[in-house]
Amino acid sequence: MRERTLLLEEGERLRAEARIRPALEAAPLWRAFEKVTERYRELLPEVPVARCPFTDAPVWWPIDTAGLDGWFWEYPSGARRHPARGRRRGWR
Repeated sequence: MRERTLLLEEGERLRAEARIRPALEAAPLWRAFEKVTERYRELLPEVPVARCPFTDAPVWWPIDTAGLDGWFWEYPSGARRHPARGRRRGWR
């Protein structure tokens, strides 16, 4: 959870700085922001959110369970990822 907090702080700093700069100066800041959000996505825990009505298998999805202040919850372009491929959990 500590890493999440640090990522959010650094990402918000980068985003705020990039928004006030001209596009050419902001490009490296946006790339750094993307790297921070990628790490945030990697840290999202997969939690059971439902059960398949046919097999009763749990359906797992990566969600930010540490708080509603994370980028996962931003609409419409939240920092989300799909469940890990290769797992045959839940609906097919």
